Amino acid sequence: MIEAQLPESASPASERPPSAGPREAPAPSRAPAAPRRRDVFDDLWSLFSSPKLALGLILAIAAASLAGALIMQVPSEMFGNADAVRTWVERARPRYGVLTDLFGTLGLFWVFQTMWFRALLGLLALNTIVCTVNRLPGIWRQVFEPRVRPGEGLFERGKPRETAHLASESLDAARPTVRAALRRRGYRVVEQVEPQGVYLYADRFRLARFGTLLSHTGLVLVFLGVVASEPLGFFQEQGFAVPVGSTREVGHNTGLSVYVDDFADEYHPDGRPKDYRSEVVLFDQGREVARATVRVNEPLAYNGVRFHQAYYGQATIVSATEPGGKTLFRDAVALTWRSNDGERPVGYFFLPTRDLHVYLVGTAGEGDPVVRPGELLVEAYRGNVSTPTYRATLTQRRPLKIADVEFLFERELPFTGLRVVRDPGAPIVWLACVLLVVGFMLAFYFPHRRLWARLRAEPGGIEVTLVGAGQEMAEELRRVLRSSDFGFWILDFGLGSDPNPKSRIQNPKSGKSRIQNPKSEQACG
Repeated sequence: MIEAQLPESASPASERPPSAGPREAPAPSRAPAAPRRRDVFDDLWSLFSSPKLALGLILAIAAASLAGALIMQVPSEMFGNADAVRTWVERARPRYGVLTDLFGTLGLFWVFQTMWFRALLGLLALNTIVCTVNRLPGIWRQVFEPRVRPGEGLFERGKPRETAHLASESLDAARPTVRAALRRRGYRVVEQVEPQGVYLYADRFRLARFGTLLSHTGLVLVFLGVVASEPLGFFQEQGFAVPVGSTREVGHNTGLSVYVDDFADEYHPDGRPKDYRSEVVLFDQGREVARATVRVNEPLAYNGVRFHQAYYGQATIVSATEPGGKTLFRDAVALTWRSNDGERPVGYFFLPTRDLHVYLVGTAGEGDPVVRPGELLVEAYRGNVSTPTYRATLTQRRPLKIADVEFLFERELPFTGLRVVRDPGAPIVWLACVLLVVGFMLAFYFPHRRLWARLRAEPGGIEVTLVGAGQEMAEELRRVLRSSDFGFWILDFGLGSDPNPKSRIQNPKSGKSRIQNPKSEQACG
């Protein structure tokens, strides 16, 4: 704050009482009070009010986010299924090699769901709150309790500084002139009259100082919105794929399920997608509650849950039957993932009675040497092993016995991928964004401008000294002195920090010079 930079000068000699007789011996000074002992709370407060801690936390969060962007992340639909997560990690081992176990231990395969990442966000929020609380008293004093009379040293040595003389006979006559000049520039003026002269404090955009508090509050609300969205909401994109003619439960204790009645896609003549849409039926606890055509920007919303059209692809109907004819599995499986080479679509289902994780690999199209059109590659992993226990190629409508399970690839059909969102933190995040934008706009476009003025009677007129808070006020001081209110009163100008002692101010109405070279002893004509 500027107040901390203002040198205090001793009282002028005229204020000191005259000596009256011999001086008495000074009274013995009291013993200094014992300093207050710091406790753990003080140490923690000092720690969390440190800008260095904020910088360290921001760098740590940035590094974690970069790791989450560069390292493959476990699909969100697998969380809650430990076996599926372990299988996914084993399938990623060829890519990351000896680092796989380390990444798994640190949670780098699911960075944004780890407790340590959320702890970093919480610590940064706490650090922001403590820093804001620390700054609030100083901002409050500057806005509502300004220091009108600083030390005299400010007017003698402060920078930027400008000095002018008014052709006025008294301080009472000069005060309205200075106040009017400041108010014309949009300043609020606070005045204090002293025997040595008149002191003015002027500022504008003072409430903009609270822009910092708004931006800090917005930052904290962003963290709060993210934290609230995790336990109370959910976000499903790649995981919620529904084949046409099938029903899928949304889960997350919503009681909702979605049936896809039809899917259509249209293309421009050059092959670009023109439109794709799904005809869906929504059920709540088995009761139909909505029917809608869902597009990318036309979601279906129900009870705080939104369904957006996100993607589409190929699905297959597959059955698995054990000896004796008992059906272990029969359903449409959406091939929503991609193989390690990124060429082939992959789907997944689990046979709990056989402890088999079954992956279905589709064809990459004509010319695929591994999976030809009309075929389906089956890889079955038992338990947590990283190599397939069974591997075979299915041809459509031809059953194939793998070990003691008979698999049948019945037919292909499309699936629709829906992005399902319930985000209770979204209104909080939107409010936070508004506060951040408003706070930054106040801070950058409406900076708090402050200056101090001293009016002192001198032989032949009134000396006016203006001192600004910060070098950005240098030109502003000159604009104040050049205003029309000063135009007919200034005798000389530039006696302070103006590098050009021959500065001249013209009559703002006539354009004629109202000042001479300050070195000249003649008054203005």
